[in-house]
Amino acid sequence: AATLIQPERYKTTSFVPKRVEQYRHRGDHIGQPRSLGFGGRDLPSDHTFGMATKRDVVADTRQKFFSIDDWDEAADAPEASAKMVQTRPKAKQRVMPDPDPDHRFGVPTVRRDLKRPPNKRVTDFTDYGDGDSAAACVHTSPYIEFGVF
Repeated sequence: AATLIQPERYKTTSFVPKRVEQYRHRGDHIGQPRSLGFGGRDLPSDHTFGMATKRDVVADTRQKFFSIDDWDEAADAPEASAKMVQTRPKAKQRVMPDPDPDHRFGVPTVRRDLKRPPNKRVTDFTDYGDGDSAAACVHTSPYIEFGVF
């Protein structure tokens, strides 16, 4: 509105160095979010950031020498007489025997055959059966608030 009333006070054209003009466009403006420098780059429209991926020479060589046509399934099959369960196929052929069908995994056991040491270490996770019972954990002593165990 001020340019319409007094046009001679407000110059319409002014030449400044390109660097100053770019700073004005990229710099902070009052009342607007701060420019973090991600806009206004002079990049071509087909520009992509990063490096081009390199071909995997090892995988190409592996594919060339060990193609699927040369694979013999019978040679890689485990022996029928072994009766073993493979833990990881083709990893040094580590095998383990079949587990006992009566064995229960994850059931806590109390070692009654071992005597509890006088000073149990922090790193000793063996259950000697001397811990509190479930009832003692649920129904605590009324004097525990006073520090009496």
